[in-house]
Amino acid sequence: MRGLTGAAAIAALALLAGSTPARAAPGGLRADAGTSQSQGYGADTKAFGYRAFKVKATASFQSEYVFRGEQRAKHSAQGGLEVSTGGFYAGAWAILPTEDRFDAFQTEIDLYGGYGFDLTDALYADIGVTGYLYNGPQLLFASRDSVEVYGGLSLSGPFKPSLYGFYDFRARAVTVEGALEYSLPLGHTDLVSSATGGYTDGRGFSYGYFQADEEIVYHFNRQASLGVGGHWAISENRRFLRGLTASQNNSTWYGITLKARN
Repeated sequence: MRGLTGAAAIAALALLAGSTPARAAPGGLRADAGTSQSQGYGADTKAFGYRAFKVKATASFQSEYVFRGEQRAKHSAQGGLEVSTGGFYAGAWAILPTEDRFDAFQTEIDLYGGYGFDLTDALYADIGVTGYLYNGPQLLFASRDSVEVYGGLSLSGPFKPSLYGFYDFRARAVTVEGALEYSLPLGHTDLVSSATGGYTDGRGFSYGYFQADEEIVYHFNRQASLGVGGHWAISENRRFLRGLTASQNNSTWYGITLKARN
């Protein structure tokens, strides 16, 4: 294991620090499209016992699409819809590259569903499955359709730590990922800071990765918000490009995200 294999230790430290499903947690719609996530869905921090149907929608533009330490697209439009009730949730997420002069990247659609439940007043558990669907083979970073199962724990608290495990059946890949998030309220605006670290080991590959995110979120009301964020990621897997020529181990990008819920 090379330089960033300490990312697995980062994931363990995230759990010890204390919180709820943070941005990297799959138990809900991708709270922030620019984060890596795991699946990056970010479950609600409330208890899962409420039975009414909830609907969430997200639309976003990102200058890069980064997933678990891999840059999978340059500029992209992203968005999704999720429905949840009584702890059960299901949704769809799409990534559509908007800058692709060399047919280098793929359109991706994620279909997911799962169940979250309280273990204690402060400890939550989440289990589920995700299907990844891609268009035809591309010049670079070609991925094939796959199915992944996941499970995770999260704690309530100011830093919202979570720890998740994933298994991808096609790639035979095991991923462990931990996340922390802290939100500083400033009237109608929140300053949200988060960090995600993980390690993945699959058929013919293994690497660690880390990502830091900073976002300013303005809340129009209880149902709608707009976020503007900056992101930085580093990975042992050298899959961050400058144009289509130079490959390096880190990258920075920005994103704009509009979220709404009932």
